[in-house]
Amino acid sequence: MKFVKVILFVVLFCAVERFCHHQTRGFSLHKILPRQQAQGAGLEGKELQEVEALLDQPFQYFAKGGQCYIFASADGSVVIKFFKQHHMHFWNWLEAAPLPGFLNGYRKHILGKHHHQSSDFLFESCKLANERFKERTGMIYLHVNRTDCFKKKLVIIDKLGIKHQIDPNGVDFVIQRKADVLSHKKLKRLIKEKQIDKAKRCIDSLLDLIVERSKMGIKDLDPNFRSNFGFLGEKAIEIDLGSYQNDGLLPMAYKKEVAKQTRDLKDWLSKRNAELACYLDETIEAL
Repeated sequence: MKFVKVILFVVLFCAVERFCHHQTRGFSLHKILPRQQAQGAGLEGKELQEVEALLDQPFQYFAKGGQCYIFASADGSVVIKFFKQHHMHFWNWLEAAPLPGFLNGYRKHILGKHHHQSSDFLFESCKLANERFKERTGMIYLHVNRTDCFKKKLVIIDKLGIKHQIDPNGVDFVIQRKADVLSHKKLKRLIKEKQIDKAKRCIDSLLDLIVERSKMGIKDLDPNFRSNFGFLGEKAIEIDLGSYQNDGLLPMAYKKEVAKQTRDLKDWLSKRNAELACYLDETIEAL
């Protein structure tokens, strides 16, 4: 009887934990707090005023990705992304943990498959985007070191409507322009409304983005058309910041890279609008 009670307690505990996780989408403050941060240079002057003005409003829980929790500003203009520190801690621990023989080989295999989850890779990817590809990612500000320039607390509201006040000086985050809509939803709506010329302009903007990035020698390890690209009007931006790598791609080799990274887009268009699928092929061929 005692054993049955223990089993019931464990089942109930797991059920409550899963329910809470679902209701909060897994977010809690401790998951975004870094264990340690190097001291960095804070913002000054006009740039500080602009960022403080953006942070001087509440941010409501919006979504989560594989590497971040995302909160949208009250005015709908920007999002703030907090890195999932608990995920990064796990991968950093796995990288450092001493393991014997066959387990070490298996660890290397896992780390090779998920190396983009480590804090080093993620922060370097964001820095690369911030320094060299800022406009086409909609990035406004990257904060990955401890500072003392912000004087006011940041208010965020979680999925349950609970307000939290945090010190922006002590957390890692990105401020990014909020895309109007994900790329596939934008094209799907334009196809449905038979606005084919507008859809072609959006495709042009997507290709321009990939061409520009490829010519810079920046490779995207996760070019997911459905979830990692969005639009500001008809201008495409890449909203995922965590998969960039300085690949040293030769400028003349970008055409092959563009064809590779638009394969998913081509498959998606071919099932919905033959004219746009042909237009994509012809535009890539003419590059």
